[in-house]
Amino acid sequence: MKFQYLFKSIGVFATCFLVVYGSYIASQSNNPPLAKQKEAQLSYSIHNTSTTYREKQNPYNNYGNRPTHQRIEIEVYDDRLQPEKEIVQVVFQGKDIMLTPSDPSGLRGVTYVQVVPGVYQLQWSIRDNSRPPPNITTYKENIKIDPDYKWIHIFIHGSEMKLSY
Repeated sequence: MKFQYLFKSIGVFATCFLVVYGSYIASQSNNPPLAKQKEAQLSYSIHNTSTTYREKQNPYNNYGNRPTHQRIEIEVYDDRLQPEKEIVQVVFQGKDIMLTPSDPSGLRGVTYVQVVPGVYQLQWSIRDNSRPPPNITTYKENIKIDPDYKWIHIFIHGSEMKLSY
């Protein structure tokens, strides 16, 4: 019984000794200190002139290192102050945006689109139920997407359109 405790304590001591001695040997190898490694990595990333993955993937990118696609969020709301008017159709660059029935805040739909920089047409139609047919008014806006924009938000509220980026 006494020998079991003796063998266990010798085993624990030997394991601790091997771990400490191994750490010491590893620290004495030819590797530079961690601070020097970080400086080397930083200087490499600053002075690295090789092409990025995006440039290798698309060598015809005309915008340098800027992203080639821009994300656009389009939110559509009915004007709650004019309940007789409702948005019936929204088209962005020839593609319909799905509209749902209006909720209490007037929200009809939200969609996200990714496009390359350029000029795009946004068109929406409003039905005015207080007038006799033809009671649909169509609005058109040309939207210029610049490659410097990080995020484009288009907010349609009744007959008004606001753009933020």
